[in-house]
Amino acid sequence: MEGIGATSGAANPARGAANAPRFRASASREHLLVRDLRAERVVCACSLLPPAIVETAGGYDAERIFDLAMLDVLRSRMVELGGPRIDRGYRTGAILQHLGSSLARYLVEHGYDYVMASVEIPLADGGHAAASAYRCVSEAHISPEDLRAIPRQRLPLEALRSFLPHDPPALLRAWLDLGAWVCGEPAIDPAFDRAAIPLLLPLARMRGRYAREFLARAA
Repeated sequence: MEGIGATSGAANPARGAANAPRFRASASREHLLVRDLRAERVVCACSLLPPAIVETAGGYDAERIFDLAMLDVLRSRMVELGGPRIDRGYRTGAILQHLGSSLARYLVEHGYDYVMASVEIPLADGGHAAASAYRCVSEAHISPEDLRAIPRQRLPLEALRSFLPHDPPALLRAWLDLGAWVCGEPAIDPAFDRAAIPLLLPLARMRGRYAREFLARAA
């Protein structure tokens, strides 16, 4: 998308224009930003938690609802990415592609190889939508058995309808299109009444036009 640029590093997206996505800034986070260069404002932002500050932050955010012991071998090379906050007028695939390019640049420049994230789905329907989304994508995109996140409180998949007639969330599809694995069953997040599907994205698997173009230039 012409006129869009992505940047990374310590930043406070709240300094953007009035319509820019906003969230609480933190000294223990870095941020990836996508800017509309013509409008001169931030249109997408998400937080980053790199290994260097995980201990200071009290661990990965995902550890609140997942046991990450099987991913310990990756900790020195794994970044956690928070959910993107996207301006309502820019919620297209192109924004996520630019975000993927910025993420690839960040990983290469800092020597990291893996990204951990999750996609959250409301439990307002009792968990059927989350179970259906998981079943729809897990078989084709499941991670190796030794790279799994274990739910501390798992969503009871066997008790839920898992083939509802609708597509998985757009953000989940975008992660999978970028090359991410589903690395475990959904966990219940009781603090927000949501189910979280864990994802693991190796740098070596990154796809998407902008990410590929950046990685080709960096090779």
